[in-house]
Amino acid sequence: MNFLTLFQIELIKTTRRTAFWVTNGVFFLLAIIVLLVMTSGNVRVNEESTTFALPEGWSLMINNFFKVFSTFFLPTVLILISASEFTFKTARQNIIDGLSKEEFFSAKVLLTFALAFLYFLLYFIPVLLFGYFTKTDSALVETSMIRLSDLTLFGAFFTFLLGYGSIALFFSFLIRSSGAALGVSLLYLLGVEGVFRWILALKDSLRPATNYFPTAIFEDLLKPLRYDTEKAEKLTQQIATAREQLEQMKEAAPDQAKMMELSINNASQSLPNTSTTEAFLLAWGIIVLIFFVTYMIYKKRDL
Repeated sequence: MNFLTLFQIELIKTTRRTAFWVTNGVFFLLAIIVLLVMTSGNVRVNEESTTFALPEGWSLMINNFFKVFSTFFLPTVLILISASEFTFKTARQNIIDGLSKEEFFSAKVLLTFALAFLYFLLYFIPVLLFGYFTKTDSALVETSMIRLSDLTLFGAFFTFLLGYGSIALFFSFLIRSSGAALGVSLLYLLGVEGVFRWILALKDSLRPATNYFPTAIFEDLLKPLRYDTEKAEKLTQQIATAREQLEQMKEAAPDQAKMMELSINNASQSLPNTSTTEAFLLAWGIIVLIFFVTYMIYKKRDL
């Protein structure tokens, strides 16, 4: 069976689920409310007054709404659709009706890609429309609303969404119960991994390993300074200068040196951990690995 047919099957099953429409509708409504607030006047972001405008608004909206809410809504939709197929024996019936286990799994991977693309559109279209209709300044009208760096940002956000979707699919196939899978998935995404990363970060020699947890890799793709070269270079120079001063302070004022070292570490976290090419390779590598592990678990278990 070809991929188009598999996708059509998933589309029919998905669009008939009330949970799909309700969850996505709530997400879209929240997005519109946030955009209305952002375009109503100056809004304070990170203690700075910010006015929504494109093209700067692309990154602003990802990091102040869409990234956070997508990590909850996308996994929720995917798990409610996928895990319930095991609960209600739909997965078994699909195999009885002629699908192979490989085709059933491939259909779920296609669903993950489709939902990631849907949530990208739920970001792209409203932001584009609000950005277009709020361009009243003649100087801004002459400026392109989409820059070359924004295309990379769009690819990064889609990869981010796909990454979180792959994790949700993993828990769907591992636990096979909508409620339990949703609870465990959100617990992992919003807490468990962060705790493990915090524990490892307590030891300097293990701190670099925290950059290679799945969500850390996906988060690194969307760091704002990755798409603002000027600010990134400025911060890098400031950190380098601060490190030189730190070495001089360690003997003269050890207490102040510890505070300064903490500030340097916090500032360093704002910088990308890898180059953009490496970040994409790492992200897609971990996505493929998660899909592979999910398939192996599914293949070895009975329906």
